[in-house]
Amino acid sequence: QYQQQQHHHHHHQQCGPNLIPTLSPPKEHNTRKRKATGETPAPKKSFKLRFRSHQAQGWMEKYEELLDYRLANGHCLVPNQFPENPPLAEWVKRQRYQYKLKGLGKHSSMSDDRVVALEKLGFVWNSHDAVWEERLKELKQFKSIFGTTNVPSKYKQNPQLAIWVKRQRRQYKFLTEGKQSTMTPHRMEKLREIDFSWSGRKCKTSSV
Repeated sequence: QYQQQQHHHHHHQQCGPNLIPTLSPPKEHNTRKRKATGETPAPKKSFKLRFRSHQAQGWMEKYEELLDYRLANGHCLVPNQFPENPPLAEWVKRQRYQYKLKGLGKHSSMSDDRVVALEKLGFVWNSHDAVWEERLKELKQFKSIFGTTNVPSKYKQNPQLAIWVKRQRRQYKFLTEGKQSTMTPHRMEKLREIDFSWSGRKCKTSSV
């Protein structure tokens, strides 16, 4: 012990007074004091927590707006261009992006709790799937008016829907030919539910 003290003394002379705060006894004492008083060692943390709680509040506000949208429309497919509430459309896009980052193992604001909360509303994560579901919804509306899924190729009211219907038939044909296709069993099932015309031949006899 005497040798240790001599060593410390010698070391102290070499390094100067800067060494004193790093010696273990005062450090231990400070830690104990902090535990006793409940002080946080880094004051920045409280600012971070405040910022996070503000972020969480903002997220919940938008989530509630999405819930209202779902109750009004029966789905969560907020269009990319949504004049009634552009910030909600942006927020929905951001959730998909954050989910993608999370899936890639990158830093993301998308927590497991948020994933569960959004999935409870039937949130569609993939933007391509979201567009597909949007077009399906438009086709259902078309069918409710005209009684058919045969959208004319030059349908002025919604040219995108006409293109989409053609694409579904083409992708289905690729699938039956064993080629690469975006037609999944889930999509086929959804289209069969509305008696989708895979050939489109009935169009000639249709009054649309």
